[in-house]
This record gives sequence, structure tokens and C-alpha cells, in this order.
Amino acid sequence: MKPLFLLLILSLTAHSEILRLSHVVPEAGEGITRFEISYGELKELIFVKDQPIVTTADVAGAYPTPERENSLSVSLSDEGGKKMFEATKAMRHGIDRIAIIVDGKVKSAPIVNETLSKNFEISGLNGPDEALKLASRISGKSEEEIAKITAKNKKLALEQLLHPEPSFHTHEEYKLLKAERAKMGMYYVDRVYTEAELDQLLKKGMSEADVIAIFGKPHSIASKEETKELTFVTAPEKHPAKKEYHMNSFIVEFTSDKVSHWRAFAWSERTQEPKRAQRIPDNLIHKAPPIDLSSDDFDIIAFVEKYEISLKPGETTPTNSDYYDLLGTLWLPTITEDDDKTIDSKCDLITFLKPIIPELAATIKNTPNGRISVANLITALSPYIYEGKPLK
Repeated sequence: MKPLFLLLILSLTAHSEILRLSHVVPEAGEGITRFEISYGELKELIFVKDQPIVTTADVAGAYPTPERENSLSVSLSDEGGKKMFEATKAMRHGIDRIAIIVDGKVKSAPIVNETLSKNFEISGLNGPDEALKLASRISGKSEEEIAKITAKNKKLALEQLLHPEPSFHTHEEYKLLKAERAKMGMYYVDRVYTEAELDQLLKKGMSEADVIAIFGKPHSIASKEETKELTFVTAPEKHPAKKEYHMNSFIVEFTSDKVSHWRAFAWSERTQEPKRAQRIPDNLIHKAPPIDLSSDDFDIIAFVEKYEISLKPGETTPTNSDYYDLLGTLWLPTITEDDDKTIDSKCDLITFLKPIIPELAATIKNTPNGRISVANLITALSPYIYEGKPLK
């Protein structure tokens, strides 16, 4: 029986070494191993604790990610989820990293941006075949069984994408969303107002502070000589649940710093906006400069030029969703600025989009002073904004 017992021990040991997640540390030391990660032709040396956070023994299930063929979605057991939660809770979010080690090699070492629990993803695999084989080894299921479940998951993911079941924000979720918008200088009112209510709430002679005390910060401000207009817009999540014609924004006008007039700005049958479907995780780190759209001296050109973008560790290219996010941000000056304004062609937004938008690359090539006019930017980006031309 001894050889059989030894074989069983070796089998269990090998199984547990298939996958390991451990802390990345700044330098070598006792109980620390040095690893090399390759990003194409680039290489990075990192130091990883030998002590694991979780291993294969903590895995409850593993399947190829439906949206990303070179990735594996892993679910931990309840006990594994607790280990992951405690480990990532103690980390410095946005700074500390975890190494994901498969068969003794680091596949990726992502930055931990939030406290994690039972689910995570292994990226950097060599296509769907490696993801399938690794899922089988980790979960203990056959490749055929994994393939069937993966096909079913892809079908469900596609169905949810085409026909998502709407879910709406709870009060607490809306408060968090509101706070995130405030960090970006975006403000909305928390309900729909009627003209009769505005007539009751607003009085001529009120100061700007009086109006803000009632409705909060405005969505935007426009100043014209002695007059100023504050525009208030209903939050997308606070429209009626059912279609009904209602005022969704209004303007309060000031003359010599006192309320002189108010009026409806727009009416619609817009209904309450549900939560967005969970998107594919992006591969970029965004660092936006301070923004306050409610300020009348906000400089959108400076915002775009100072917007910093970089790839996350272990990633070599942005996702398609990343590119569309960047396109939407770069489009901002075309809406709010004069056509003769110019933008630095070397800013991060243009640098990342230039390789996949030939019209943008051609515009830069024909711009000797290194600055693109808003008019030329509109020409370059319009096919992708208005005509549905794909980015890739």
C-alpha cells in the first residue's frame, strides 16, 4: 500500500501546484522567489512571496471567459473567497499587486484596485485551447465537459448582451454613483420638477447661493456679459419608471447676480435609466485631471490634453471597449469648443487612438505645428461617431 499512498500524495501535491496566487513584494528576501514576466519583447522582474493566498485546492470552478478567448474565469470556494477577501482588504488599492502563477510561471501580476472575493480572471493565456486545458486541470472536469459548459456560457452571455434584463439602482447605489459623478464635476438634480413647482420654489431677486441651496450644483453654467444661466438636469436614474411627457431640465437666469427668469429647457418621455450591463474589464489605467463641468471657466481643451492613460501591468493592448471610451472623451471638445481651437497631437488620448484611426493619423501628418484644430478633429472622428465605422 505504501507505493499507492505515495502516488496519491504526489498527485495531490502536483494538483495544488497548478495554480497559486501570492503577494508581489518590492524586494528579495527569505521566503521570496524572483519571477520574470514577458510582455511581448519586454520583460519585468518581480518578487513574489512563496506563501500562497489561494491555490488550486481553493478553486470551486474554472471556465474560459466567454468574452475573452485568452482568459480564464475562476470561482473560489467559500473558504477560498474568505482568504482572498482578507488578503486584498489589507492591500493598498491601486498600488499592491498579486501574482497569478500557473505551473510555476507568472501569467500576470495585476494591480489590486479593490477588495476581491470569490471570483477573478487569469489573462495572458495562449488562446482558447490553453484556457480549456487549464480549466480542465484546475476544476478536475474533462475538457469535453468544460467545452459544453463554455459553449452554454457564451450563448447566455450573448443573449444577455442582446436582450439584457434591466435592473435599477438602489438608493445606496445611486448615492455612490452621485458621489463618483461629483468627483468628475458632473451634477444632476435628484427628481423631475414641474413648472408649477419651479414657480413656487424660485423667486425673482434670489441669489445664486439661494438657488443652489434648493437644487444643488447646476449641470452647467453659461455667462453672457451681465447675465448668467444655470442649467439643471434631472439625473438619468431619476426619470419616471413609465413613459410620460415631463420636463427633464430647466434654466435659471440671473441678471446682476439676481434671479430674473426661469424656464423649461427640454421636455421628453424619457424613462428611468437602468444599471449598465457589466462590461468587459478594461486594460487601461485612466488618470483624469480635476474637472467641474458646472464651472463657467472650465477648459475642456486642457482637460483632454492632461488626460493620462497607460496600460495595466501585463496588458499589451487596449480592449475595443477601451478604444470607444477614449473616442468618447476625445470627442468632448468638438461639442463645447469653437472650431478654430487646437489640441496637442501628442496628448495621450490622441496617441492611443492614432494607430487605429487612419483619418486621425493623416490629420496629424498634415499638421506641421503639432496641434490639431477642432474642425479637423471633427472631420477625422465623425465617421466613427455618426456613421458607425468600426474602430478595428
